[in-house]
Order: sequence, then structure tokens, then C-alpha cells
Amino acid sequence: MTPLHLAVLNGHRHAAKLLLERQGNAPEISTAQAELISLLAHGANPDLSDLYGRTALHLLLDHNADPNPQDNTGETALICAASEGRDEIVRLLLQYHPHLDPQTHDGGTALLWAVRCLSTETFTTLLLHTNPVPNLNLQDCNGGTALLWAITENHPSVAETLIQHSANLDIPASEYFGSAFPLICAVRHNVPRTIHQLIQHGADLNRQDANGGTALICAAVEARLDIVRLLLECSSPRLDLDVRDVTGSTALIWAARNRCADMVDLLLRKGADYTLRDSKGDSALSWAGREWAGFGGSVVVGAVGGDG
Repeated sequence: MTPLHLAVLNGHRHAAKLLLERQGNAPEISTAQAELISLLAHGANPDLSDLYGRTALHLLLDHNADPNPQDNTGETALICAASEGRDEIVRLLLQYHPHLDPQTHDGGTALLWAVRCLSTETFTTLLLHTNPVPNLNLQDCNGGTALLWAITENHPSVAETLIQHSANLDIPASEYFGSAFPLICAVRHNVPRTIHQLIQHGADLNRQDANGGTALICAAVEARLDIVRLLLECSSPRLDLDVRDVTGSTALIWAARNRCADMVDLLLRKGADYTLRDSKGDSALSWAGREWAGFGGSVVVGAVGGDG
């Protein structure tokens, strides 16, 4: 950890400013100084002094600072400030034109950490007060982008801003996010506002996750009639109703399996193919008849005239 890192971590704005203004790389520090810096970074009293009676602030003022060096975790002063939600120091650092996109060893960037920590002010500062803006599509070790994290952290206003600034809407994530795409993540996390924004900005409605699920299939699996209705209203005719997942099931089959009569009716009225069968040979009608006595007769049979 450099003196500048310590200044940022402990909120010493004026010390950070002096270090930046003096420029140049920080020279080596003594073992005693390094121990003090480590203690302070872990919450020790900032008034503690080293063997020579110097406090952390003395150490900071004795050294020059470069805003871009990374510590042994890959963290820069800007990443540190963003992850701590220290917007005042983020603004200070930006005056010295730091690199915006260094990544820590786990792939985190200043922007990613601002989103993950729900620090709206820092996020806005990084995105709206820099030129050029940070790379919106860098992924961390979990495959997460700023947009994916905004969705999973249920932060629709941040997601909307990222979408409006041309974040990649179809970048795939890792298993941590269910190998899903932003639209599927928004369905899984039940964020209608973000779903609507993604559709309006051209997200691929028919992209499939590792299990073959689309946004529509995911909504049907989770029996979310409101989300199915939203997808149908916002996306027709781009939406393929008959995509199959790895089990061979369509959204209609899942709706029948889940005994969602209104969803079955809605999908049938929109033209879903009731003749399709899953990998076990079952159709929506056979699932409906097996899962809910009388359900098949009231909805599916009336709509399809008997399929078997």
C-alpha cells in the first residue's frame, strides 16, 4: 500500500492533494513505516506514530505520489476511493487524470466498485465527469460488468444510465451470474424498469443462457405472469415464443407445468406452438392434464382442440 492509498483509505483529502501536487513516484519506506501504514489500513488510530515519532500524516507528506501505481492486490488509489464511496477524493484524483480502467486481481475497476457498493454519487462522478469515460464493458473475475452488477444489486437508475451510455446489452457472464445476459438477469431479479429499458435499446430477446433459457422461458419457469406480459407487450414481433431450453421445454410448456392458466392462455393467444413436445415427449397439454386436474380442459383443450 502506498502513502497515497493510505490517504485515500482514511479520507485524508488534503494529504492526498499535497501528494498529488508534488508528483513523482514514492520512494521506498522503512519497515516501521510500512507496519504503521498496514495497521492504519486495518483501522488503527491515525494518531499513532512510528519509531521516530512520526504519524501517518507525516509519512504521507514526506513522500511524493503518483495516482496510478497498484498495490499487491492490483488496487489503485482511484479504485480504493471508489470502493470506499469517498466521492470527494474521487473528484480530487480525477483532477490529476488517473488511468480509469486498471483492474484489481479479481477484475474490479473503479466503476465496477462504485456500482457494487451502490455509491451513486461516485458512479455519477466517474461516468459523467470524465472524458473519455471509463470502459463500461470490462468484466471482473465473475464475468460481471457494471450493468450486470447494477441489475443484480437492484439499482435500476444506475442500470438505466449505463444502458443510455451504450453499455453492451448482450455480453455473456460466467456461472456466478447463471451464465446469463443482462436481460435474463433482469428477469431473474424482477426489475421491470430495467427489462423495459433493455428491450427498448435493442437487447437480444432470444439469446439463451447455459441451460438454453431465454428471458421468456425464465419468466415462465418462475411463473412471473407480469414479466411474461411485459416481454410480450414490449418486444413483439422480435420475440420467439417457441425457443426450447436444454430439456426441450418452451415457455408454454413451462407455463403448463407450473399450472399458470392465465400465462398459458396469453401465450396461446400470442401464437405459441402447442404441438411442441419436450425431451420426454410431453406437450403443454399433457403437462397441464397431469399437473392440475381440470386445468387442461379449461384452458389448453379449449384452445388447441385436444393434443394428447
